[in-house]
Amino acid sequence: IGTSADGQISSSLFFDASGTGDAGDLKITTERLTVREGGRVSASTSDAGRGGTLDVNASKLVEVIGTSADGQISSSLFFDASGTGDAGNLKITTERLTVQDGGRVSASTSDAGRGGTLDVNASESVEVIGTSADGSTPSRLFFDSSGAGDAGELAIATTRLVVRDGGEVSASTSGDGNAGILDLKASESVEVIGTSADGSTPSRLFFDSSGAGDAGELAIATRRLIVRDGGQVSAATSATGRGGIFEVNASESIEVSGSSGSFASGLFFDSRGAGDARGIKIDTGRLVVENGGQITVSGTGTGTSGDLEIAADSIFLNNQGRLRATTAASEGGNIRLQVANSIIMRHNSEISAEAFGTAKGGNITMEVGDFIIALLPENSDIVASAFQGQGGNISAEATGIFGFRQFQGVRTPESDFTATSELGIDGTLEVITRDNLRLEGLSDDFLNDKDQPTQGCQAFGSRSSAKFYNLGRGGLPTNPYEPLGSDDILEDVQPPTQGSENSAEADTSFTTPPETIVEAQGWMITDKGEVILVAQMPVPLSQNFCHLR
Repeated sequence: IGTSADGQISSSLFFDASGTGDAGDLKITTERLTVREGGRVSASTSDAGRGGTLDVNASKLVEVIGTSADGQISSSLFFDASGTGDAGNLKITTERLTVQDGGRVSASTSDAGRGGTLDVNASESVEVIGTSADGSTPSRLFFDSSGAGDAGELAIATTRLVVRDGGEVSASTSGDGNAGILDLKASESVEVIGTSADGSTPSRLFFDSSGAGDAGELAIATRRLIVRDGGQVSAATSATGRGGIFEVNASESIEVSGSSGSFASGLFFDSRGAGDARGIKIDTGRLVVENGGQITVSGTGTGTSGDLEIAADSIFLNNQGRLRATTAASEGGNIRLQVANSIIMRHNSEISAEAFGTAKGGNITMEVGDFIIALLPENSDIVASAFQGQGGNISAEATGIFGFRQFQGVRTPESDFTATSELGIDGTLEVITRDNLRLEGLSDDFLNDKDQPTQGCQAFGSRSSAKFYNLGRGGLPTNPYEPLGSDDILEDVQPPTQGSENSAEADTSFTTPPETIVEAQGWMITDKGEVILVAQMPVPLSQNFCHLR
């Protein structure tokens, strides 16, 4: 705990090996390990031997909190390897690991050997929270490799991983070898929430690879992934070798929601290298992206941009929620969606593959078990676009597609399906509906007034039960490619007329008339994926769609 009076020397527990032989190990066994106010627990190796291991086993708690009084020295639990031999490992086994208020837990490797590992096994939780008091230093759990050999690995296994208030969990590689892996397993949830107190730093979980070899991998496996209020999960590669991959497997749900200041909540993959990137791959039950949240793959390098691939039971995009693939050079990234039930798009949400400059646009492929649904006036778009290059293609297959204005050459203030290039060749748009259910929005006069029931008296008493009458071809027009199949005779029902004088002589034994039967005011989807008409939309609407499975 703490530093010397002049703040120059930390209270320390350390191991330093600098010989040519293999380094030894530092093992700590306790119930609680606390490192505070600039204190340090460390192991360092250098020269030609193989690095040792810093092994911490705390049955209840490991906490690394705060900085020195002057804010210059972070409380630290770390391993540093700078020798030519293979690096060692930092291994933490506990019930709870807490890194807070500018503290850091890290493993760093440099020079020629293979990178080591930072291995965290916390049976209950890992929490990385906040920044130093002055906001300059985030709380960090990280792995850094800058050696000539292949990088190592940061592996976290826990029940709940929480990164919030500007905290950071990261792996960074910049050596000549192949990049390493950031592997996160949380049986209950991974939560990346908010920004630092001053709003200058988002809570982040990220992987960055800038070495000469192949880029690495960010892998998340959990039941629920929650990213909101400016939190970000990202992978970036600028390696000259093959691009990396960002893979998420969330068995129940992924929620990406909101923003904070200039920081949008999101999952991001950015490829800046010469090699072809692999992008983001998501497998989940329910995907919700709303309130300015986004999932984006982008490319600015000479290699092919990565793809965005999503397999989900349902997808709900709301209030500027976006799925995007963009490129400024080479060939654009593609979006591939495989959805067992439905895709719902509300309030200016977007699925887009965009290419700038001379880049070729990416393609959008959608295979949907039930429906793709938007509301025409809400300007929710599915777009493949380019500027000078060839526009990307869109292929969408579903049982029914509702609420879009399709086959338009330009985007409109309404909900659109478009595949265009500003100066180049437009892409193609293929829309397949298995049950011939495809609507561009209902017109104001889609009902035939010749088929309206004659207005009469409202039923009272025991005769007030509702009935449904089939009055012929009123409503939506028949598919023009199919013959009429009904043998029913269309009766010449008269247009609505004023009731006769006798209609005023209704039974007055009941003074309070029953509720009238009203026209449908909207639609909703049941848990079984069935679309039903409703007289009044449930409030709030977003909750119904957020629970699609």
